[in-house]
Amino acid sequence: MKTVFMAGTTQVVLKGDPSLTKIECSLKTISKTWEEEDQGFLLEFQGVEINIDTEDENEKEEEGEKSKLPMVRNLLARYRSIFETPKGLPPKRAVDHRIVTLEGQKPINVRPYKYGYIQKEEIEKLVSKMLQAGIIRPSRSPYSNPVLLVKKRDGGWRFCVDYRKLNQLSIADKFPIPVIEELLDELHEAEVFSKLDLRSGYHQIRMKDEDVEKTSFRTHEGHYEFLVMPFGLTNAPATFQSLMNQDKLLRPLDIKKGVEADGEKVKAMANWPQPNNVSELRGFLGLTGYYRRFVKDYGNIAAPLTKLLQKNGFHWSDEATAAFESLKQAMISVPVLALPDFSLSFTIETDASGIGLGAVLSQKGRPIAYFSQKLSPRAQAKSIYERELMAVVMAVQKWRHYVLGRKFLVISDQKALKFLVEQREVQLQFQRWLIKLLGYDFEIVYQPGPKKELSTPYPD
Repeated sequence: MKTVFMAGTTQVVLKGDPSLTKIECSLKTISKTWEEEDQGFLLEFQGVEINIDTEDENEKEEEGEKSKLPMVRNLLARYRSIFETPKGLPPKRAVDHRIVTLEGQKPINVRPYKYGYIQKEEIEKLVSKMLQAGIIRPSRSPYSNPVLLVKKRDGGWRFCVDYRKLNQLSIADKFPIPVIEELLDELHEAEVFSKLDLRSGYHQIRMKDEDVEKTSFRTHEGHYEFLVMPFGLTNAPATFQSLMNQDKLLRPLDIKKGVEADGEKVKAMANWPQPNNVSELRGFLGLTGYYRRFVKDYGNIAAPLTKLLQKNGFHWSDEATAAFESLKQAMISVPVLALPDFSLSFTIETDASGIGLGAVLSQKGRPIAYFSQKLSPRAQAKSIYERELMAVVMAVQKWRHYVLGRKFLVISDQKALKFLVEQREVQLQFQRWLIKLLGYDFEIVYQPGPKKELSTPYPD
């Protein structure tokens, strides 16, 4: 390990002694395994204030603690215009937002909501601020949408327009929005990331002139319309993503060990109180389900809880309590998943039981993702050979974007599958599964069940 900092104009590098390091781990990992009798030292590095003569000493504290580092302060000063609060309208771009409605559609006109005295004052302030910034203007549009105030974490208010009626009559933009799995696949060998939080990002995109009137909103004191893209429009995320795709700014650097669950989310799951109704249980399963790709045997652990979601089926029991605590413990100890390296081959390990199918995608013995599928009563009646074949097919289809066009390994504890692709004549019930594997280049390896460690069937 090493740390680098500046002392005046001199770069100072502090390096650790590799011979004293047994294993590299995070403080989060240490805290989970720390015992009362354990001892150790925690070294914390803090920023050191360096006095450097500048022309404007008043700007030293303006940018916060990080601005005391000379390199950061110089960078902020050089590109000060980028970090200033936007004023006026953004420039015309190739991507301006459009609101395409159904042909012959009459203008939307929804009555304003009733507001309390405090909210009226806040609306007046926010409207005045937007008028001064030049992002809205008085309107005579036949369209009218009501205003909502949403409470922010800092106690302030967020100005929103309720465009639900307008959105219902808008033609959806099918521009693809990336999903988290696709983004993670691009992060191999990355450790340090650059994050940009755009200030009023939507307001950096202008509205098409002919669609400005459709953004109009009415308050208790006037009628206005947006000249920039407002929040709440159904196609706003697609327009914003389209612009971001044109302006790719930064790429990740260095080496990364893998992908791990968000620490704050793990803490929230660990501290989740016992649900008292279906709504609270659904919230807990929704949060944990988002991280199911991290948890081996997730479906099997959560099965007693998912049963309670059935109509009139919420009857909390000792079994539900045990499952609830087991799932919380599983979320606390979720592994760090490896990022895919497309220069290496992939391994898919599958297994099947009487009630479900399971698989894990891995490289060099490190799991990349888990997959599970519950079997229907009809599928449960199939032979073990066909169920094992189903597990292979469904896993390959699940991870098609990883393995298509490259040779990969399939590990199964069903010995007969090893000779699957070599058979000249196949029984009819197996043919429909084999057809789905055509075009893939893979080898099936038999590995007895007791030796398998990564994959077990976990039904949903």
